[in-house]
Amino acid sequence: MYFRILLALIGLTGLCACATPNAQNGVLVTDEAQAIGGALFVEQTENGDFLVLDGKITSETSYWFQALATQGEVNGLIILQSPGGDPVAAHQVGRTIKQKGINTFVVAACFSACIDIFIAGKQRIMYEDGKLGLHAWKSDRPTQETFRIAQQYWTEMGYSRSIMAKAFKVPHEQIWLIEPKRARSLRMVTDILSPEQAPGS
Repeated sequence: MYFRILLALIGLTGLCACATPNAQNGVLVTDEAQAIGGALFVEQTENGDFLVLDGKITSETSYWFQALATQGEVNGLIILQSPGGDPVAAHQVGRTIKQKGINTFVVAACFSACIDIFIAGKQRIMYEDGKLGLHAWKSDRPTQETFRIAQQYWTEMGYSRSIMAKAFKVPHEQIWLIEPKRARSLRMVTDILSPEQAPGS
């Protein structure tokens, strides 16, 4: 089945308000959400179909996202919540997002490798009570090597080297929570919305 995936704000408030745990391992998607694979789902609403990320990022996430993007099916990605996951997969998704000019939207939380996906968006929107967080990678590779890979990616996305320098000072077991306004000052976010600003609320 082919989906025309739209990033729109109409209906998002309602979508989140009725969210319940999903049998397909989603945390915030509704029971009616269609699982694609790799924590990607399609929420079908009267306002259109929405591609959402709800869960851990894996190689499967990259595979399915790139398959949809190659078909021209993705205009936007709504990140309901993600603790992060595989940074290589996140970088593959992020590069596709940047290349295709896809918009990204954080609803609840986006941590670790998830931010690598979010910052690649053409427009990068989040709710004012959404959460962003970074820390050093957990890897069998030397820290210097993983730092170089992360730094290269963020530079490629057009961001200051100081962001990763600060992130890698935070142990993987901890998190650097970045307030939305601070994230906007770092150009990680283009727009911050309150629930009252969402159309249809």
